[in-house]
Amino acid sequence: MPLIATPGAANANSYITVAEADAYFETHLYGEEWIASDDEDKEKALYMATRLLDQYDWKGLKANNSTQALRWPRSLVLDREGWFYLDSATIPVFLKQATAELARYMTFGDRDKAVDDQVSGIRSVTADVVSVEFDRIDKIKQIPPSVLAIIAPYIMSAGVSVPFTRG
Repeated sequence: MPLIATPGAANANSYITVAEADAYFETHLYGEEWIASDDEDKEKALYMATRLLDQYDWKGLKANNSTQALRWPRSLVLDREGWFYLDSATIPVFLKQATAELARYMTFGDRDKAVDDQVSGIRSVTADVVSVEFDRIDKIKQIPPSVLAIIAPYIMSAGVSVPFTRG
C-alpha cells in the first residue's frame, strides 16, 4: 500500500511522508537508525504510527468529516498557547513530529504486542511461601511519554484516559 500523506484526502493513510520524516531525523540526536532503515519499513512504521494516533479523541472537529480518511486536519483547534487557531487545511507540525517519533520508536521493536504476552516486569518469583516481585515497569509502552508530551495539549481530556506510564 503506498503511503499517502495528502491532508484531508479520502485515501490518506499517514500524517507525514518518508521524506519529511527523514528531514526531521537529519537534525535528531538519535536519527541515524531511522535514516539507515529501508524506505518500505519507514512507510509501514509511519502508517502504523498514524493509525495509533488516530485512535485519540482530538480537540476540534474534522475539517471535512464527509470525505477525509484521517482525524486530521481539524478545525477549531487552538495552538499550544491558546492564542490562534491551527490551519484547518494542513497537518500541523506537532502532529508530523509526533508521527515521526512514534514511527521511529516502533521501528526498533514490536510495541503493539499484547501486554499479556510479555514476560518483562517480573523481578523475582519464589515458590516456597509464594512471593512475586514486580519491576516498576511491567509492560511495554505503546505510546512513549515523549510522544504523549507532544500531543497532550490537543487531546480531549474529559472522559478520556490518556495512557501514561513512567519509564
